[in-house]
Amino acid sequence: MISKSGSQVEIKLFTLYSMIFMHMYMDNLIYCYDYNDNWQEHRFYYSYPI
Repeated sequence: MISKSGSQVEIKLFTLYSMIFMHMYMDNLIYCYDYNDNWQEHRFYYSYPI
């Protein structure tokens, strides 16, 4: 079994990587496809600092 502290670190790493991935992916997606008036709002939301 994974120790509690070990799984906590694993979750934090996974969250960090998924946030970085989502930031890059959604940033590109919004840049390319979202031409409506809310694009700055979306970019602010997905650019939330880690």
